[in-house]
Amino acid sequence: MRWNEIRDNWDSYLPVITRRWPQADTAVLRTLDGSETDLALYLSRVTGTPARQMLDEIEDWRICDLSDPGRGRDGADKPLYRITRLTAGGTAASDASSAALGSLDVVLPILAVSAGATMLL
Repeated sequence: MRWNEIRDNWDSYLPVITRRWPQADTAVLRTLDGSETDLALYLSRVTGTPARQMLDEIEDWRICDLSDPGRGRDGADKPLYRITRLTAGGTAASDASSAALGSLDVVLPILAVSAGATMLL
């Protein structure tokens, strides 16, 4: 779904937004007039999530959840886990050997469930 569709029908999306981000206040959301940037900044403040990460969450919500709740961006079933980039100093890469490596790309096994079939990707 394109953002302009959300912006043009902003009031009808407010319940969906508050379901996804329960910390959000409908009265405040209404004042944002459908601005994606303002939404990200507001949600960042009320959730404590960094603004850049919140923009990514909003994009995932817009593309995946609103378009088809069971599908990802490429049309495939959404994985149960995401591939994550971890950096030294973060909680998952905090030991001395990881810190010496700098930035780590961690690929987690992804379990995809589709039409009763389960496979490890």
